[in-house]
Amino acid sequence: GNDGVKKIVTAQYENKRIEEIKNSLSTASEPVKLIDIFHTIDWDPHDILSEIRRLCSSHELEGEVHTDNSSSNVTTGAIYIPDAYEQNQKSTIETIFQTQGYITKIQANQIGVSVKRLEELISDILNNDNDAIILPSCIIHRDIFLSPLQVIVEECIEMESFLDLSLHLPSDILFCKDDVRTVMMEYILPKKEMEASSGSDPATPGHYVLLEEEEALYFSQGLINNISEKILQPLIENYAKSRAKEIVHIVDESKKKKNNHQSSGTSSISGKDGNKSKKNYGKPKNKSRNSKKKSMTEDVENDNDTIEAPKAGLPQLKTVVKAIGEVYTDIMDIQDSYDDSENNHESGWYAIIEGRDEYDGPLYGFCRCVLNKDSKLERICSDAVDAEIQKILKLRQGSSTSMNRKEGAMKCQNIEKLFEEHFPTACHYIQLKAKFPQFCMSSSDMEVNEEEMNIIAKDFLHNCAWFAKRITEYCLFKAGLDSEEMFQFTTEFKKQDDEESQEENFYSPIDLTERFVPKVFLSCTSDGDGGDWKDPLQLLREIMPGNIGVGLARMWIHTGGEHYDGGTKISENDDGTRSSFVRPGDMNKFVAHVEENCLTIVGIPFKLLDKKAEKKLMFSRRKELSTQLQGATSAEKIYDLSIMLLYQQLRSMIVRVDSCNDSNSRSYNNEEERCIIKVILRHLFDNGNEKKKIPLQVKEHFDQASSLLFQGCSNEVKGNIDLPENLVQKLKDCGLSKDISSHVVSMQEEE
Repeated sequence: GNDGVKKIVTAQYENKRIEEIKNSLSTASEPVKLIDIFHTIDWDPHDILSEIRRLCSSHELEGEVHTDNSSSNVTTGAIYIPDAYEQNQKSTIETIFQTQGYITKIQANQIGVSVKRLEELISDILNNDNDAIILPSCIIHRDIFLSPLQVIVEECIEMESFLDLSLHLPSDILFCKDDVRTVMMEYILPKKEMEASSGSDPATPGHYVLLEEEEALYFSQGLINNISEKILQPLIENYAKSRAKEIVHIVDESKKKKNNHQSSGTSSISGKDGNKSKKNYGKPKNKSRNSKKKSMTEDVENDNDTIEAPKAGLPQLKTVVKAIGEVYTDIMDIQDSYDDSENNHESGWYAIIEGRDEYDGPLYGFCRCVLNKDSKLERICSDAVDAEIQKILKLRQGSSTSMNRKEGAMKCQNIEKLFEEHFPTACHYIQLKAKFPQFCMSSSDMEVNEEEMNIIAKDFLHNCAWFAKRITEYCLFKAGLDSEEMFQFTTEFKKQDDEESQEENFYSPIDLTERFVPKVFLSCTSDGDGGDWKDPLQLLREIMPGNIGVGLARMWIHTGGEHYDGGTKISENDDGTRSSFVRPGDMNKFVAHVEENCLTIVGIPFKLLDKKAEKKLMFSRRKELSTQLQGATSAEKIYDLSIMLLYQQLRSMIVRVDSCNDSNSRSYNNEEERCIIKVILRHLFDNGNEKKKIPLQVKEHFDQASSLLFQGCSNEVKGNIDLPENLVQKLKDCGLSKDISSHVVSMQEEE
C-alpha cells in the first residue's frame, strides 16, 4: 500500500486501482505531479509509476512520464505530461513564432517551455533549420523578421539617411542591445553596407549602429560621408584658419615678452585646453637627429630659444552637433529630447572616456564614436592647423605658398589628393582610347582610307588636349599660380539628354562613358592694358620652375595647333589672299611624351596600362554603360550606348559614339562624326564577322537604325526622323546582352 505496509491483493483490486489511475490522468490537459496520485490511490508508488508507464506505452494513456533521475527515489518529482499539453505548447509557440517572426525566451518560459525544449520545438516547426536564428534572448525567423528589416535598411542606404530602429523593432527585442547589434552587424549590414564600404578609407566606418538606453539608431555610410565632406570639412577649414592665427599670435606675443624681459630658456605657451604640443616654433637642438629637417617656423623666426605652440585642438563639440542638426533635423528632434542644461559640452569630445556616465543624446555619441573614432578628427585638425600656420608664415616671408591663395590649406590638400587619386585612371583611360586609332593605322583588316584615318587621329587628339588640360591646371595649382588670371581653357560643352553638362575640374573623377569629347583651346588672358595677347606656351616656359614649363609646352604642341593659341599661322600670298597653316599634332608622340615625362612635370609617374588594370577598367566601364542603357529612353542614346557596349564586348576596345549635339540637331550633320561612326560599324560588322560569330540579324538592326538616322541628317529632313519603337528596343536588348550570339538565337526562337 501507499503507507509502506505489504498487503495481499486480488486481481480485481489491481484492476480497480488501474481504472482509478486512468480516470485521474486521461482527462488531464496540464502536467500532473504524480505524488498526488501516490497519496490518493492505496497502492505502492513504484507499482503506480510502473503501471502509468505501461499505460503510456500501450497508448491507453496519451502522454509521457518524466522523472528526476538524479534522485535516489525515482518517484520523487515524477510528472505526467499529457500529449495534449505538449501539442498545445507547440501550437502556441508556432502561432507566436509565425505571427511575430520571433519568440523570446521569456515568452517561452511563461508558456512552460525550457530553452532546450524551445529550440527543439522551433526545429520541428521549421522545415529548414537555417530559417531560425538563435540569439541569447530570443529566436528569430530569418524571412519573417529579417526580410522587412532588410528592405527598410536598404532604403535607408539608398537615401543616404539614418534609421530609428525603435520604430521597426519590437520593444522586447530592443530590450537586449546585444541581440540588436548581432542582427544588424551579422545578418543585415554584411549584405549591403559592407559591399558599399569596400574600397573606402579603412579609418572611416562604413556604418554606425548606436545603442544607448532607449535609443537604437542606424547611420548609413552615405550619411556619414555627407556629414564628413559637406558639414565637417568646412567647419574644420574655418576652425583651422582661426586657430592657426590664434597660435601664431600666441607665439608672437610670447616672443615679444621674452625679448622685453631678455629672458633665456624655453617658454611654454598653453592653449585653451592647457596642453602642450610637440610642434615647436623655433630652432631645434643641434644634436637632434632631425636637425637637418628644419621646420617652416624655424626658417622664418630663426630664434635661438624654442617656443612651444599650443595644441591644434578640436572645434567645439556643441558647434559640430548644431551644424549637423541644422541639416538633419529629424536627428536633431531626437537630440533635443535630451536636456543638456546640466552638462557642459564645450569640452565633451572625450567626456565618456573621462568617466562621464550620462548619455547626452545620439548626435553627441555619433560625433565621439564616428567622427573622432581613434582620435581621427584630432589628427585631421592638427594637420589642417599646421598647414594654415605654414601658409601664414610663408606669406609673412613673401614666398610662394605652393597652393591657390583663394583656397584654404586643407582644401588644397584635398584637391591634390583627389587629383592623385584619379590620375592613374586618367593615364589608363588615355591609353585605352589610343588603341582604336592605333589599330586603325596598323591593321590591314580595317580598310581605313587616309581621310578617315586623319579624322580618327584628330578625334583622339581632342582626348590628348583634355589630358593636357588636366595636367596643366594641376601644375599651375600646385605652383600657387592663379590659372584664371593668366590662362584661358576654352572648352566646348553641350547639353546632352536634356541635362546641362558641367565643366569638369582637373581633379574630377574620370567619366568612362563619355560620348562627347569637348575641344579644348589654350590661350592667355590679355595684359589688361589693351596690349597683345601672350603666347601661352612661352608663358608656361617662363613661369613654371625647372623643366616643368618646357614639358607642358611640348605636350601641348603634340596635341596639334588647333588646341592652343599660336598653333595656327596666317600668311599672305602673292595674289593678296591669305592661307593658314595649322601645326599638326602627333598622337604617338603625345603618348610617348607623357609616359616619359609625367614624373618630371607632375611629380607622379605615368601609370602604364597592364592586363589587370585594363580588365578592371573595362569591367567598370561596361557596368556603367549598361546602367545608363537600362535607363535610357531616347533613341539616339540607346543607339550610341548599344554600339559602344557591343564594340567593347566583341572587339575589346573602347570607342565613343555621339548621337546629338543638342536636343534640336544630330551630330551626324557633322561629317567627321558620321565618318567615325561608319568606320566603327564597318569594323564591328563587316570585318571578322565569321570569326567573331556576330549574327547577321544584329547587323540588320543597326544598319536600319543608321540609315534612318543618317537620313535624318539630310538637308530636307533635318533630323526629324524617329526610329520605330520595336527597333529601338531591339538595339537596347542587343547592347545589354552579355553574349550577343546566344541572345539573338533566343530572340529568334521567341519570334
